[in-house]
Order: sequence, then structure tokens, then C-alpha cells
Amino acid sequence: MTKPWKPTFLESRCLQQLDVAENWRILDREQPPIEEVLPWKPFVRIFWFNWLVFGLLFVAIGVGFAVALDSSSLPTIASGAVAGVVLGGLMAVGATNIYRRAWNRRAKSYLED
Repeated sequence: MTKPWKPTFLESRCLQQLDVAENWRILDREQPPIEEVLPWKPFVRIFWFNWLVFGLLFVAIGVGFAVALDSSSLPTIASGAVAGVVLGGLMAVGATNIYRRAWNRRAKSYLED
């Protein structure tokens, strides 16, 4: 017998946002039934938003470190910006995966009942 699924704090926060029909309209989609297991596609807009936010944050940090090191050379500043974009993408994938995983784990728990 399997233990019933209980969402983590982050998963419950994500599910609170995903349970609002208006938020699905922002994602350009109707709210699916709670029992439906979803692929990545409905969460693409969450990914792009997170990449923009985290990317800008990490680019600012990367360029800031390059400038703080008294390096005004373009390759150093560019490498800080590239590192920021890559780190922002990784954070966006992780954050989007939390939304997707929370939705799908809840859907699977409904299907098991």
C-alpha cells in the first residue's frame, strides 16, 4: 500500500496558483481537469517568464562581478552575461518543473484513489 501524496510547501504554493482559472488564461489555455496529467507544453509561458526574471538577475550579478573585478574588458563582461543567461535558464527549468511536477503528482494521486 502506498502512502498518500502530500505536497511540499513549494508544491502547495504552485498548486494554489494553478488552481485559479484566471492564471490558466494567462497561460493561454483553459484550466484542465485536476485528474489530467500534463506534458511540458502548458508550462512553457511559466518557463519563459522565469528565464526572463532569473536571466536578468543573473546577468546583472555576472556583469556586476566582472565590473567589480576592475575588468573592463569585453570578453570578461560578456562571459559574465553568458553565465547569467545559462544560470537563468537552469533556474527557469527548475522552477517550471516544480509547477509541472506538483500538478502531475496531484493528478496521479487522484487517479490512484
